[in-house]
Formats: sequence, C-alpha cells, structure tokens
Amino acid sequence: MTPKQWLSFWFVTLTWGTTFLWHKVALRELDPLTILLFRMVLGALVLAVVVAAVRPRWRGLGWAWLSPIALGLGNLALPHFLIVWGQQHVDSTVTSILIATTPLLTLLVAQPFLADERITLRRLAGMSTGFAGVVVLLSRNLDGGSEALLAQLGLIGAALCFAITSVVARRWGAGIDPIVQAFAALVVASGAVGIAMAVAGQPLLWPRLGLSWAALLALGLVINGAALVQFYSLLIHVGPTQTQMISYVVPLFAVALGVAVLGEELHWQLAVGGLLILAAVAVFNRAPARRPSPKPAGAEGSGSG
Repeated sequence: MTPKQWLSFWFVTLTWGTTFLWHKVALRELDPLTILLFRMVLGALVLAVVVAAVRPRWRGLGWAWLSPIALGLGNLALPHFLIVWGQQHVDSTVTSILIATTPLLTLLVAQPFLADERITLRRLAGMSTGFAGVVVLLSRNLDGGSEALLAQLGLIGAALCFAITSVVARRWGAGIDPIVQAFAALVVASGAVGIAMAVAGQPLLWPRLGLSWAALLALGLVINGAALVQFYSLLIHVGPTQTQMISYVVPLFAVALGVAVLGEELHWQLAVGGLLILAAVAVFNRAPARRPSPKPAGAEGSGSG
C-alpha cells in the first residue's frame, strides 16, 4: 500500500476499534434497531453534505449500482444488526475478536471470483490458526444453546456478511467513487432498517442521556461517515483480503477499551483465542521469500580468459 493508503488503513482501524465500546454505551438506553437506524441515518446525512460539496460522478454506471445496494443490505444493515444484537449477550471484547474472522472468510469467498486472492500454503496456515482461535474463544460458551453461544454464532454470521459483500464490491463496484458508494450504501441501509422497524412494530426511541447521543454521533458521523469512505476506497484499490485485515487489528483496541473502560473480564479463552486469531494475520500477511533469479545461460564461469 502507498503511504496514503496506510494512513487510511490506520484511521479506519483506530476509529472502528471504538465501535463495540460505543455500542455497549448506547445499549444501556436504546434497543439494537434504534441504534442501527440512528447510525445509518447520521452517516448518510454527513456523506450527503460531502457529496454535495465534492460533486463526484455517479451516473451511467449500469450494473455497478448493484454494489452499493449489496453493501447497504449485506455490509451495513444486516451484519451491524447482528453485531448490536449480539453485544446484548457477549462482551465487546469477544465481539471484536469474532468479527476478526472476516479476513479468513473473505479469502474463502473470493476464490471463485477474484484471481488475485488465491489460497496458498501460507494463507492456509493463517486461516487454520485463526479458526483455532475462534474455536478456543467459543469453547467458553459451548453449553448447549445459551444466548451467549447464539450471539457468538450471529457475530460469525456478521463476519460472513462482511466477507461476501467485500468481494462483491471489488468485483462489481470498481467504477463507483468511494464517496458515492458509501453514501448510496448508507441510504439503502437506512431504508432497510426503517422498513424492518415498521414491520416489527418497533417505535423509534429518542435518547435522553448525553452519553447515548455521544455514542450515536460517533457511530454515525465518524465510523459510518469518514471511516466508511476510506474503507471502501481501500476495498477497491487494495483488495478485499488485505483491506479486511483491519478486522484483525481492531481487537487490539477494542479489547483494551472493553477491559479499561467497561471493566470487562479478560478470561483465558479470550486471551488464548485472541492471540491465535491475531497470530493468523502475521502468518497471513508474511511476505513470501523471494527466490534468487536464475542466472542467464552461459553466465556461470564466464570470464575474460
């Protein structure tokens, strides 16, 4: 990645590392659908201002419009609902580590569609290490159908949604400006969440606590606004598997915030499972050894005599 892309990578990572903390704060007063609707609408509003100011090209893209529609439904509305719902039953630290399975799932999903995302022995070792970490992490709640186990399975489902839609965005969304892509996806997601609330008969609850508003503004304006544009830009220009490595680094910040701010427990399954998942990224991203270039024929032993 270029220096600018690395800056985007770390901006998204640091910003998204606070996501699960803000969810926990908002859940003290609000339900998951209300949090999700505020998050999507606020993100769409801030990007509407950006679109009006920048005026990016967004006409004549044909089938490429399937990309922001898929992202709105499968990358924003559904997985983030699963995340907020899951956080009612599990810690934010567990949530962040389970979402860290996204790069492994992305590589698997990408195989039939993206020629530059092939599985190698090195990547297979990374996936195996990451899967082992998930198994260790889940082992604490394998008690035959607890809400915590269902929540964790839902979080893995959210990671799968992220994986599928990131491949869709790389394959079909390359012609769309990242600002337009993010804005259109947030509009679609806002509509989908609004319809879901109407069908479920869920009333819109307005937050009364200042901390709740702080959480919603952080989730909507920063995480779903500025950071989402940078993420979609990386997704298109760098590739889904490498971009999704953000999901591996996010737990470092999320776990620290969960333990330090929310007083969450740092049990051994979390520590061991988290270390295995984070070790997977080291194996996964390790540059392959360069083989020495073969000498041209006749070069060996060639000299003036």
